Parts: sequence; C-alpha cells; structure tokens
Amino acid sequence: MARVIYDIQEEKIEEEVIEPNFLLTNKKGGYFLDHKDTKYRGLCTLEMQKKAWDLLKSVDTLSISQVPSLIKYHLWGIEKKHGKASEKLFFYNNSLMYEVDNYKGNALLTLDIRYIHDFATQGQKYTISEENNFVIVKFKKGKEFVRYLAIKSDAPIKKLNRYKDYRFRFDEKRKSAPFSFPIYEALLFQIKGNCRISISVSKSKEEAMNEANYIYYSHHHLKSQKEKELIILFRKKKISRKIKTAYKCSIKALDDLYVEIDGLKGFYAGLPWFFQIWARDEAISLGGLINEKRHDLVKNILLRQTSKILADGRTPNKTPFSALGTADGVGWVFKSFGDVFYSLQRKKQLSNYWNDGEISVVTSRLKDSIEKILRYYVRKNLTINRKKETWMDTDVGNDPRDGARIEIQALTLNMLKVAKDLCLYIDDPDFTRYEALEKEMRKKVRSLFFNNGTLYDGHNDPTIRPNVFLAYYIYPELLKRKEWKQVFRNTLFALWLKWGGVSTIDKTNPLFLDEYTGMEDRSYHRGDSWYFVNNIAAMCLHKVDRRLFSRYIKDIVKASTEDILRLGAIGCASELSSAKEQRAEGSISQAWSSSTYVAMINELFG
Repeated sequence: MARVIYDIQEEKIEEEVIEPNFLLTNKKGGYFLDHKDTKYRGLCTLEMQKKAWDLLKSVDTLSISQVPSLIKYHLWGIEKKHGKASEKLFFYNNSLMYEVDNYKGNALLTLDIRYIHDFATQGQKYTISEENNFVIVKFKKGKEFVRYLAIKSDAPIKKLNRYKDYRFRFDEKRKSAPFSFPIYEALLFQIKGNCRISISVSKSKEEAMNEANYIYYSHHHLKSQKEKELIILFRKKKISRKIKTAYKCSIKALDDLYVEIDGLKGFYAGLPWFFQIWARDEAISLGGLINEKRHDLVKNILLRQTSKILADGRTPNKTPFSALGTADGVGWVFKSFGDVFYSLQRKKQLSNYWNDGEISVVTSRLKDSIEKILRYYVRKNLTINRKKETWMDTDVGNDPRDGARIEIQALTLNMLKVAKDLCLYIDDPDFTRYEALEKEMRKKVRSLFFNNGTLYDGHNDPTIRPNVFLAYYIYPELLKRKEWKQVFRNTLFALWLKWGGVSTIDKTNPLFLDEYTGMEDRSYHRGDSWYFVNNIAAMCLHKVDRRLFSRYIKDIVKASTEDILRLGAIGCASELSSAKEQRAEGSISQAWSSSTYVAMINELFG
C-alpha cells in the first residue's frame, strides 16, 4: 500500500493505493511505465518499420533504493516522496527527465534494449563511454542493430557494466512468458543532495545527445506547457471530489493514449500491450470525447475511419494490419458518427463542425458499407459473423460466438437508422429504402432474440451475457422501455457481481470462471468483468429507470472510481477485473475504460 495525492488544478485528494505503479506517455507512441514486476516496464519509444511500427525498450528502471512513502500525481508527471527526499519523473518526446532532491545515496540505472516482444539476448553488447559532458551507451545486437542512449547528469557516475537476473511476478501471474531474464545494470549515480538526469534514445548518437540536452535545460517550461494543455480539457462539474478527480484522471489517461505516428492521428487501445489503433476500441472511445465536445478531433478520426471501408463493407480490424476480422468495428464507427450528428443537430451546431460536402461524403461511405454488408453478411434480415469476430474474440469450450449476435444486429440496425436520417438531411430519396430495411430487420430481431423478458445473446443461443447492454446503448429502439426494464432485471440477476460489475457470462454457466486466467484467455469473455461494459451498463440502467436500478448504478460508479484512484496504475482505468473480487487486471490503461467512465459521469451527473 502507498499514499497517493492527486494534485489536479485546485483539487487535491489523498488515497491509499494497492500498488504504486504509474504510466507516462509522450503522445508519439511511447511510454514510461514504473512497475516493479513486469518486463514491459521502463522507457519504450516508437519506431517505424516500413508501414508498421514497434516499441523499442531502452531504460528498464531508474530509481533510488528507498520505497516511497507518498506519491504525488501531477498533470506533468509523477513525484515520489521519501521523507524529505523526492524523485520526479517527466517524459517528453523520446527523453526521460529524472530529478532527485534532498537525498544522499545512489540511483541505479538498468537497461534492457530490445523490441518489446524480442526476448533473445544472444549477440547483445553494451559499450559505455563519455563524450562532451554526456555518458553514451552504445547498444549493438548482431551486425546491423545499433542504438544510442545519451545521458546528461550533474551527479558523479560509477560504471557497473554487469548483468543480473530479474524475475517478473506480474507476468508470471498473467502466464506471459518469459518470466525472468538478465537485465543490464549500467550505472550508479552518486547523489549528494540534488541532481538532474536526462536520458534520450535514438538510432543517431547526435540526435540522442541533442534531445537529452534539450529536456535537461527546458523541462520546467515543458512541464508547464503540458499542464496548460491538459487544463483546457477539463470542465467544471458539481460532483464529489473523489468522482471529479477520477473523471479528470480519465480525461488525461485517454488523452495520454492519443498518438501521432507518421501522419496518422488516433488512439492506442491500451498500454502496455495494445499499442495499436483498433477500429472497434477507438470508435467506442470516441464517446467520451463527444461528451467533452472535442468535435474537431472526433471529426478527423471519423473521416479517417470511414475512408477505410473494405471490399466487404467492414473496416480493417486494426492499424498496423491484422488478419483477424472485425464484425463490429464499422458499426461502432458509424454509431459514433450518428452520435455526433444527432448531438450537434439538436444543439443547432452541426454546420459549425461539418459542412454539407463532408456530410455527403460520410453518407456515401455509410451507404457503400451497408450495401456490401447486406450482400456479404446479411441472411434473412440477420447479420452473420464468423467466429472470434466480435469484441468477445476468444474461443473457449466450443463457444466462438459465430452466427447472428445481438450487438451486431443492433449495430446494423443503427447503421440503417443513421443512413435513413442522413439521407433525409441531404434530400437523398434512398431514405425510404433504409427506413423499410430498418423496420423489417427490427421486426425479425425482436421475434428471434426477445423471449419472455430475456434478450438472447445469439438467435439460437439464450446464454445471458452483458451484450444486451451494448445492444441498448447502440440501438434502444429495438424494444420498448418496459421490455428493456425486464431484460435488464433478468440480466443483472444472472451476471451481477457484488463488488459492482457484471460478469461476461451467466454465473451458472459451466464456462464461467471467477478468476482472471491471463494470457490463457479462458476467463477473458467467460467470467472477467470489463470496466467499459460496466460503465455502459450504468448509463443504460440510468436511462431506462434510474430509480429502480439506483443501487447498481451507484455500485458501478464506485467500483470504476476505485479502479482509477486506488487499484490500478495511478490515475488510469484498467481493462478488466476478475469476477470473484474487484481487482485491476489486464491492460494497465485501457482507452475505452477511460472514455466510457467520462461518458458515464456526463450521463449521470450532467
């Protein structure tokens, strides 16, 4: 346990956190993760490889030997307190700034230079030298792979030049091999009072030196600039200080996952493992941005996503490319566009952000997608997906969720609805066709999926799963309000977890597992509780009957807030939790968890 003070604008609250881990990003695809038990910790910077990219790890750890008694969460970075002594960490571009005040002793720098998923150590060689008031670490692997670390410091330095085996218990728990391997202990900084250390990594020694020099002398200005950029994103809300702090942390955590890579602008799905732009995750994550009125950013992402319609009417699963298909990515993209369109239209602000030409372009792309989906995936007014193509993309116990699935039907129905309304807006006569298609499909889905107060997960599968909340969130017109109330009551009876979440499958189902199984994926969609689904469920319950479901809504808000402030990485929303008890598990910072928390707070508290 550790004490954490969240210092955001005029708000300061103190919490006891389970594990004092934290994540910093540079918004260029890289991150710095302070976490004692994972091989994904340390400084990771993005490198382009043809049309793809990868993360290069360099620094493994940099710290003094003491355990912090207090951690301060600032908008610019993290401060660790040790009595009168303190450490400050700030990440900018490909450089890490590390400061120590009021301390006498050593700070150890360990290195682990490799691409993030490359664990082969054969042929590695580190060389340490001094040049123009810098310490230069040259790393070579094989004949061609060379990287440079430039280190600038005002403290005396002792070269260690040795390897030590480290064990990573967090990865062992996740069953993410290897669980241990040698880490290079490079330098000891011999601190007497205060010191500054800047580290930069590059393929070019000169570039690394220039970057390390820049952050060394400019870090005060850069910290202030980062704070100002984030403060602009926050809006005043009349809610409790704890929820308000978690809300602001979520805005920051989502913004930290925004990246600009080789001209592409978008959102990572999560860190440290999901450093790609997934169509589904990014589209769902736009919900919080829409709530926060970041319309220009949302518009740029939607124009990019809708420009990538494939020959079968879908969008690519992720960038860089993945062979695994996505049945729902395109539906979520157009759901987000519909949310923007309706919201701005109600406020009579549509023309402030979208001109008629842009709306016509998106309408054309939506119509093109619908026609292809009707041709390749719709059978007898049901949209069919192959196995592992939904967000529940694992196959355990012969349960691949292929066929016609409820949230996929809702997404198709919503696409038809949005197409109808866009055609009306631009005077396109096709609106009558989409209106008829929507009506026919809605009737078919109701008849096959809704039975005696239960909404089936698949047209031949009565298994109770939380996808009914996604279905309402996407297309509430499917059922009447009183019918949704029945569905939600039956669903909560089967899925509710007493700590404040919903399971991913009926707790009486033979496939249900109450403990997170990590990389084995057995519990991933058959027990584990996903924070983004919980947040969406709270919004749905609030819209259908906030009084009837008040206890569930309150418990979800409490659990998601606890995850952000106390259980996971400081100020970040986790991917999921075991069903048995609330934990911060899976990805350390997940975009759709942060975004749906923001959307939930806006929905519940205005």
